[in-house]
Amino acid sequence: MRKKIAVLLLLCAAGCNKPLPDYSKQPFDFSVTGITDVSVPANDLVWFSPSINVISGFAESQPVSVTLSGAPANVIIQKNNYSFLLNYTMRDSFGARNATPGTYAMQAVFSNASAGTKTYNFNLIVTAPIDRVAKVAGYYYPSNSCGANIYVSCEIDSLPGVPNGIMLIDRTAQSSSTYCTFDTCYGTVDCCSNTFMIPSQNVQGVTISGSGSFNGEESPYSQVILNRTFTTAASTYPCTVTLTQE
Repeated sequence: MRKKIAVLLLLCAAGCNKPLPDYSKQPFDFSVTGITDVSVPANDLVWFSPSINVISGFAESQPVSVTLSGAPANVIIQKNNYSFLLNYTMRDSFGARNATPGTYAMQAVFSNASAGTKTYNFNLIVTAPIDRVAKVAGYYYPSNSCGANIYVSCEIDSLPGVPNGIMLIDRTAQSSSTYCTFDTCYGTVDCCSNTFMIPSQNVQGVTISGSGSFNGEESPYSQVILNRTFTTAASTYPCTVTLTQE
């Protein structure tokens, strides 16, 4: 009996001390995870971030390439047809600019000279557009004056009947309570970059242009940078003023 136990112990010790496989000496292979159907509003952006990891072999000398196909009209793939080394997590995006809602068959193809090709199918679902203008609308107050104690504030609202259109009411004051002008100009919202543009225009003798950014992943507040030139009885004032939504 004791001999049997001793033999079993020896066998167990031999099994427990057996070295693990050296995966670096095996043929190179990789896995792809995190590819699922993706949904994006017709005027928005969505991230696409699958992970590609080494299973075996040396990853240092084995670039993997990716190609995405099947995007409908007016949907932009931020980055496509490129290579990388593992382990790697993609940081790609699909940006829709007035795309037609619907379900579109997409394909992601990953290729490597040693491991071959791995193909993954998924759907890009374009949904109804969201109201981007609502993110911009509101009152904006200056963080700096415009020279000679002239202060600028403004209100931004949607422009009825114009997709992504905004209406900016520009108020210019000699003091905090006396308005000198009450001007209205127009601009548009860029649906994918969280920005909006106010093209140069003349309103009641005041030349106004500007740009801004609104609440998104990167910024907690909406901001407007207004470039304006206006004339009083005494002087002409070119002015750049930064306004923040409150």
